[in-house]
Amino acid sequence: MHDHPVVALRVVADRSRLALFTMSAALGISLVAGNAAAQQQHHLSVGAGWYNPGGDDFRETESGPGLDIGVRFAAGERLYLALGSQWNSHGVDFSDDDWNVLAIFVEPSLVLATGAAVEPFIAGRVGWLRQSITALSGRRTANGVGFGGFVGLRVPVASRLAVEVAVPFYRVSFGNVEVDGVERPDSDSSGRAFGIRVALNIGF
Repeated sequence: MHDHPVVALRVVADRSRLALFTMSAALGISLVAGNAAAQQQHHLSVGAGWYNPGGDDFRETESGPGLDIGVRFAAGERLYLALGSQWNSHGVDFSDDDWNVLAIFVEPSLVLATGAAVEPFIAGRVGWLRQSITALSGRRTANGVGFGGFVGLRVPVASRLAVEVAVPFYRVSFGNVEVDGVERPDSDSSGRAFGIRVALNIGF
């Protein structure tokens, strides 16, 4: 006995819809998994920026460039933790030498939205600082701490490559200055800084 043609066509159509649904579901799961894997990559971050110090203790300090490099580890689907170093250089009114600041920092960051052409993020930063400059009185150095953060936009340009543009803002505080190894009492300083930063993130 042969199946009715209409019934046979319905069976074929149902099977086709089931196969199409299965393929679509598998593709969707693959895309989600691939996007999550991309977000959870570790990154090497290399950045450059322009920073403007402020506050009474830095009235004679000019704006200047900053370079930073760090390794960013995935701590969750959208959460990262970075360890890195930054170097800034600023001209000052009282010396031909530049005022240089070295920072070693820890930086947690959170991507607020993923999967879009532009991904907003926020980050915090805390670190150890060391300033140095050669003035008329000799080599001046001081250690300090800094904390702050930044808001920015991340633009993925490839599966393992993204460009970041951010606005950082920091508070800094230094202890007493040492001049050629001799501490000067009551020479501590504090202030703030903000700027613009562009960075390249390379996944690995």
